[in-house]
Amino acid sequence: MVATRSAVKAPRPGSSARARPRYSVLLPTYNERDNVALIVWLLAETFEKQGLDWEIVVIDDASPDGTQDVVHQLAAEWGEDRILLRPRAGKLGLGTAYVHGLKHATGDFVILMDADLSHHPKYIPAMVAKQAATGCDIVTGTRYAAGGGVFGWSFKRKLTSRGANLLAQALLNPGVSDLTGSFRLFRKQALETIMPLCKSKGYAFQMEIAVRARRMGYTIEEVPIVFVDRIFGASKLGGAEIVLYLKGLANLFLTTSLSVSEVALVAIAGRFRNPLGAWARVVHQMRRKVQAIQAVDDTKLKSFPASSKYLVAPALRVMASVYASWNSTRNFFYRQGVLRSLGLPCPVISIGNLTNGGTGKTPFVEFLARHYMQVHRMPTMVLQRGGGTVDETVMLRNALEGLPVLVQDSATSPAEAREYLRDNPDTRLVLVDDGLQNLGLVRDLEVVMVNSLCPFGNGHLLPRGTLRELPKQALRRADALVLHNVDLLPPERRDAMHKQMASIAPRHTIFFQTQMAPVGLRSLIPPAGGPAVSLDMSLRAGLGETLPLSRLDKAAVICLVGIGKPETVERHLQRMGAKHVEGCGEYEDHHMFTLEELAAAIRRAEDLQRSGQYQHVCLLMTEKDYARQTDLFDAVFTQQAASPSSSCGEEGSSGWGAYVLQSALEVVEHDRRFSSGGATLNAMLRLAVDNFRRRSYLTI
Repeated sequence: MVATRSAVKAPRPGSSARARPRYSVLLPTYNERDNVALIVWLLAETFEKQGLDWEIVVIDDASPDGTQDVVHQLAAEWGEDRILLRPRAGKLGLGTAYVHGLKHATGDFVILMDADLSHHPKYIPAMVAKQAATGCDIVTGTRYAAGGGVFGWSFKRKLTSRGANLLAQALLNPGVSDLTGSFRLFRKQALETIMPLCKSKGYAFQMEIAVRARRMGYTIEEVPIVFVDRIFGASKLGGAEIVLYLKGLANLFLTTSLSVSEVALVAIAGRFRNPLGAWARVVHQMRRKVQAIQAVDDTKLKSFPASSKYLVAPALRVMASVYASWNSTRNFFYRQGVLRSLGLPCPVISIGNLTNGGTGKTPFVEFLARHYMQVHRMPTMVLQRGGGTVDETVMLRNALEGLPVLVQDSATSPAEAREYLRDNPDTRLVLVDDGLQNLGLVRDLEVVMVNSLCPFGNGHLLPRGTLRELPKQALRRADALVLHNVDLLPPERRDAMHKQMASIAPRHTIFFQTQMAPVGLRSLIPPAGGPAVSLDMSLRAGLGETLPLSRLDKAAVICLVGIGKPETVERHLQRMGAKHVEGCGEYEDHHMFTLEELAAAIRRAEDLQRSGQYQHVCLLMTEKDYARQTDLFDAVFTQQAASPSSSCGEEGSSGWGAYVLQSALEVVEHDRRFSSGGATLNAMLRLAVDNFRRRSYLTI
């Protein structure tokens, strides 16, 4: 049942020339079925009583609760020129939701607010009046001024919010009293200028927008508001959002604040004219140092510079000790029942990795989901854990499109997953992506992924090394163990690796050996005379034709690769005959590419093409990289193809290309105790189902 406009009659925007400013409200939603109708009715009533021209843009991230159905009914009632539903493929973050919604906003002013009734539209007239009286660029609602406040929060939540705000105030000096608030009115032109500069995800995005606006000279005024805790639904604030907030705060401190340490650094290194640029370079160099130290053991560390050997490495060892203590304490609490894991009403298979990145974890999740659906007809839920999974979420949803597989990102809590499974009993299997160290869920089968090129990293825990936990501790919990990238090992080393793992893992452990096999190239350059490329991430259009891998023979390849183990991509390219490969290893996992980095790569491609040394020149990225920034890549390469001065070209032309490397996980060798790969996978499923039945019986 949706709200109706019984008392409010809205004139159509196109009925007369627009002489008054228009206000666009951006409403990001996820599982807001119970709230969206009421917030839309309150907004419409407020705007009409004030005689304001308005529209509401709802950006829904594939809510499974039917939010979009309600919005469609609202659009039918109010008109599609008033209520605009602009859905996306999945839960991709608050910041990108606003970016997506801004593309469709037609107003002169844009209002950002929550859809859960925490922000009451009754404060909008005061915001509009404040902007009209002062001529400012931004009006922000504040809980921390006279007349403002919070209603419905626990003392712990109030303390957390106030602490986060005070910490941000101390580090960033933003000039606004409520930096973590999200109820704001912007001049559209100002928001369009600020938005591309913001890199934060989640709730840190609101903080970054205010800080960058102030640094750019935009004027900000405040209006007191009372924030009311949501009545319907569950809060999206969780551990993952808190981590994202702290990361965003640290990034803003390093990139926008003139701190004492930065001033001292610049004074010492007087040759730097731009202090912010100098600090960014120092941070980049420090990150490179840490990555280099994580790649070597203690014996090779002796050849490193003194600063790395005597300062950075010892500091990383101390942090690794703290991490080990925290990990052991947490595991002890789970074993003793102080912390409890939540059980789901169907079998749960956890797929996790021993070291950071490059283990084939997410491709194996896709492989299992596809196999169990096609062979056993088991509708599946994929639950992603850990941070930085937006690209993997989109990649999995695209790869499994058309199958009854629901992919949920790390923001979905175990309780939300259990509620969904109870409401949808047809879903008969859960695959937990990155579940090895995430103990909040009871699992019925534990799959451990190991990168055979570097199974234990340098032998140290994070951050001194790349181990997430001690190998023996993890492998003894393994019901199945997957050695990945075995095609890049000689046969004798592959056998030795298998024997080493078998000596640690339990006798019942099921073994697999897998590889990532390149299967084709997908051109990012639109075909000549083809359809225009969509810049809307929710529409999977825009890629050009599929090309054979032979296109890379004797080619020069510039890699735009931000994955866990980029060296594997380089090895595959060399095996496919590439004459020159560069760029692998320059970017960290989940790297967000900038326009400047893409422009530099394009210039490099043009230089290599002009040299005449190579049969073909191309830019190349993985499916994960493309999923992470589809909008950016589509926009850049479409514009490049349309430029009269461009030297890019599609298959058969003499110009350089831009490709997505398409790969698929393949089982190279299955456990020899079973007759086939299919029989091995069936044994895994039987073990998971048996363990689920056993724990279900014990909890009756």
